[in-house]
Amino acid sequence: MLKEICKRDGRIVAFKPEKITEAIFKAAQAVGGEDRRLAEKLTEQVIETLEKNKIEGLIQAVEDIQDVVDKVLIENGHARTAKAYILYRDKRTRIREAKSELMEVVKDILLETGERGNDSSWSPQKKMQQIAVAVSKKYYLDNLLSPEIVKLYNEGQVYFYGLPYYSKAPASAFLDLLELKVAAYKHNIFELALEAGQFIRNMQLELHEELTLVNFDSSFSKYLLHNKAPVTESNLTYAIEIFMQSLTDGKDSPILPISFNIGLNTSAAGRIVSAALLSSLKSYSNITVVFQSDKKTNRSPASANYDLYLQALKMAREGKNVYFSFQDSSFNADVIAAYSPGGQRVCLNTIPNWGSVAALCINLPMLAYYKQNVDLFLVELDRLLRTAVLQLIHCLEVLSHLKAKDLPLLMDKQLSHASCLQKDDNIGRVLRRGSLDIRFYGLKECIFILTGCKDLGEPALLHLSQKLADHIARRVEQFRNEFNLCFSLSAAPGKAASQYFDKKNREFMPEKTGDDLPGSKATSGISKWDSLIHASFTGGHLSLLNAEKRTVDLEAALQEAAALNLGLVRVGRK
Repeated sequence: MLKEICKRDGRIVAFKPEKITEAIFKAAQAVGGEDRRLAEKLTEQVIETLEKNKIEGLIQAVEDIQDVVDKVLIENGHARTAKAYILYRDKRTRIREAKSELMEVVKDILLETGERGNDSSWSPQKKMQQIAVAVSKKYYLDNLLSPEIVKLYNEGQVYFYGLPYYSKAPASAFLDLLELKVAAYKHNIFELALEAGQFIRNMQLELHEELTLVNFDSSFSKYLLHNKAPVTESNLTYAIEIFMQSLTDGKDSPILPISFNIGLNTSAAGRIVSAALLSSLKSYSNITVVFQSDKKTNRSPASANYDLYLQALKMAREGKNVYFSFQDSSFNADVIAAYSPGGQRVCLNTIPNWGSVAALCINLPMLAYYKQNVDLFLVELDRLLRTAVLQLIHCLEVLSHLKAKDLPLLMDKQLSHASCLQKDDNIGRVLRRGSLDIRFYGLKECIFILTGCKDLGEPALLHLSQKLADHIARRVEQFRNEFNLCFSLSAAPGKAASQYFDKKNREFMPEKTGDDLPGSKATSGISKWDSLIHASFTGGHLSLLNAEKRTVDLEAALQEAAALNLGLVRVGRK
């Protein structure tokens, strides 16, 4: 008599025939069956077969028992039930594998044995948060993303930003403080600064990527002066300090990366705000300033805000998070452009203008590595682009089912420009005014692989770069027309995607090592190639200006960047 079986994990447990009966009956119910007695009779046949084929001293494995169940069902003419049972087995197998994989992740988090190493420690709350993120990410990969995207993601060909928040939150937003409501009762400027910081901190909870405050020098000063109360320079500077403290809850960093676009306001109050904000970078490591430069306002010695420009250069030289955008570039000349530190570009005087709904990035070096041939590369790229677009549209549809009350601050009537939006209304009409971002990783490395050349000044390399940029821009424009949605084209992958792709490239391209590995080393020289990419990828691009050596003349380097018609530059070190 069969008494014990061997489980998949090696445990020996008691044999329970009723479990076979239950599995057969559930499979039968899936195809319309209702005869439990028949399931019991089939179980008896399964046991007889197992007894007949039993090897003395060998404990039957659970997989062997399931194989016998399949055989008995088919031999008794229950092919449909057998198929349902096979599907049930497959589902259970996938669930077990998912649990096993997830438990390994949870173990790494709890024991801190993952890639972070043991050089620092997470608090219990941080560990629980990381576990929740891992569980959520696994759920969406298994249940909401298309199998094709999941396969591409696991292979390192695409990266979907904010996977743990797929059905819960948009990616990023651009906010003008002047759009915030000011309470009817009279405030002093310190109360207003505190109120604004707390509002923005709470709004960050409704996003998963980053928040950019636009025209901050102008809007913050006007926001504080809403009640026209006179202020002094010292009071305005102190108001900035209160604002930053409330924004970060007194800690070193806010919830998400946050940035401020400043530099163009020449009013006395606006200049004080800009100077105070730049000074505050010494205390807040996760705060970034995007200094909006143009020759007329701040980039020449005779301009009104030249002293602020020099202060921004000084902060950048000290390693603080200061980026420089160029408002007088050809593609920014007729628009009001704002940039996030991740490289996203938004034109504030056009619709859509509030931010990014969802974003997906494509790993171009890996695609080039596998295809080598330019024509084959473009064919496969077209396939990847359409797959990415369909997944982004799916994310938009999922998020559109959220109600205004689910994202109350982001969907505030004044911020969303939807005066008729009620708390129980779906937010789809607002989200459709945001962008769906298609981003690209490793453009330079991709061109290097396809051409075998690493000279960015080589005419053949520039020609292929232009061909690739034009091809991508043309396809994205076709998607805009086909789906009547705003697809944004960006060559700024961001830190998370870059780290993910770098890891995957090492895994799937093992014969390439060191500097030969695509994306393994930042290219720091700014050239005509950068100009081409900035002009072609209107959703944004970020160039690195290497300031590793103290002798680098940053002012001259930025003047050169402006002459090359760039959009956004980060001053940093390799």
